[in-house]
Amino acid sequence: MKFAKLAVLAGIAVPVAAASAYHAASEVRVDVPQAPVLVSSGLGSTVAAASVERDFRQALAEAAADGGLAGNIITDGLYSRAEQAFLADPLDMAMIRIMTIGRIASEVPGRAIALLEAATLISKRDPLTNLWLAQNFAQAGDVDRMLASLDLAMRASPRAREAAIPILVNTLNDSRSFAPLGELLEREPEWEEEFWTNFVNNPVGLENSSEFFAATSMTTARFDQTLRSQLYANLRERNLFRDLAFFADANTGDDDKEGAFPAVQDGAPFGWMVYSDGSFSTRIRPDTGELEIDAEAGAAGLIAERIIALDGITEFSVRMAQKIPETATLEVSAICADEEESPIATARLDPNADAAAASFPRQNCDFANVRLTMSVVPGRQNALLRISKVNFY
Repeated sequence: MKFAKLAVLAGIAVPVAAASAYHAASEVRVDVPQAPVLVSSGLGSTVAAASVERDFRQALAEAAADGGLAGNIITDGLYSRAEQAFLADPLDMAMIRIMTIGRIASEVPGRAIALLEAATLISKRDPLTNLWLAQNFAQAGDVDRMLASLDLAMRASPRAREAAIPILVNTLNDSRSFAPLGELLEREPEWEEEFWTNFVNNPVGLENSSEFFAATSMTTARFDQTLRSQLYANLRERNLFRDLAFFADANTGDDDKEGAFPAVQDGAPFGWMVYSDGSFSTRIRPDTGELEIDAEAGAAGLIAERIIALDGITEFSVRMAQKIPETATLEVSAICADEEESPIATARLDPNADAAAASFPRQNCDFANVRLTMSVVPGRQNALLRISKVNFY
């Protein structure tokens, strides 16, 4: 069952502001001459502007550390210096941004947003301006413009991208972000790979994954198999089985293509997860598709498991590629994949058995976890178990 939505879009505004400060702190060093030099008036203005930019970034980083981003960030002296640099070069958007974010944003918010939007007409590639615009658009509930500003910030700066990507994924808490975000991704932006990497590991991305993909008609073909496998494994770990079912339906037929034991690691949403430890080794053989367990004497434990949707399934069967060795036993059990983990059905294969089956009684359970466990008699010879297929009907 889905977790309750934890935030509305306006809640993104504070992280965006923090991202701005993060970006400023990461680029706080702005080189300016440290000794008196003879410069032309034009070069002198450039040096002065660089000095103002350096001090502003330092002030922004300090304000973030003290939790003071909501108030005036810069001193009267720094504001005056920025104003003088702006008068020397009215097209210097950095000075517009410094005066706006540092002072005007807290005193006259409406004017601040107008100034920052005007600044983007000069240049769209100032990350701090775009991050702060995104913050204001988030507060206003304007999803399209918020995402557009984040996109510009991430295109302009890898450091801004590092801070903004988690914010972008967190917008999925609001379904209004689905369509515009999908449109951004369809353009294959340079930050797309980082977005998917965060998406498959971010609780917000996972909890909204199927709804986002359904609303945008996107497919997991947009990212590589490693990330697909990570997505399915993380959905399974968080018990988001309905999302897994969505992706399984979207990949109908993959199980047959991947052999008798499709694996999560190979990109099968409802695939098997295999386990090994120091006393036994489990693998899915690429040549035969069998599940093979090479176990030492005395070995025991879980060798493989998978989630299945119980809709229409009433029984399962297991068939061996060769009979169970004299020293080993194999058990296939199905338990309800919920907090109770109630047992549903069990089939046991003793030495020399080559098949077994069990029926699922009626129960209030939508998904089951099917587990394969084995044991080998201690003190005797090793055992090799070869399972041909586990079928569900």
